[in-house]
Amino acid sequence: MDIDLSGLEILVPETPTRTDMDKGSKLDVYDVQASLYGEIISEIQIKRIQTPVSNSLSTPIDPFWYYGSCPPQAIPVVVRQKTDEDYQRNGLATTLIENANNVYRKMFGVPVYSDTSFLFAGVNPNLRLGMRTWQKLERKGLAEEIEYRGERRWKMVD
Repeated sequence: MDIDLSGLEILVPETPTRTDMDKGSKLDVYDVQASLYGEIISEIQIKRIQTPVSNSLSTPIDPFWYYGSCPPQAIPVVVRQKTDEDYQRNGLATTLIENANNVYRKMFGVPVYSDTSFLFAGVNPNLRLGMRTWQKLERKGLAEEIEYRGERRWKMVD
């Protein structure tokens, strides 16, 4: 069945939707959404660490949340993606990640990265779909697979 997506609207917020605390770190949360005639049909959630980095050499910089050094840049990480079942297989999550990357790369100076929760993909079919989204971006030449502590991860290409 063909789905008419001509009324699709994409929202990529430039200010955080909210701030979460995780293990003593403040994380800005950005809810990127696709809506069709006012109904949210797909969304991704991006988190970016807000806590300042210590300049101490004894404090390791976790590359999950930071890119480069001198000084390290906090990176936006796609931690969740969800598309309503009726609208899956239409490239909505891919479109949201592409749009988010365009906005946040300009804002933060670094590309968007994936999470590593694909490790649990065998248990949760939504995570398998998330991995497929990043593989699709890689096939299109828009993302590259990297490794983080032995786990699969992707980043949008520079």
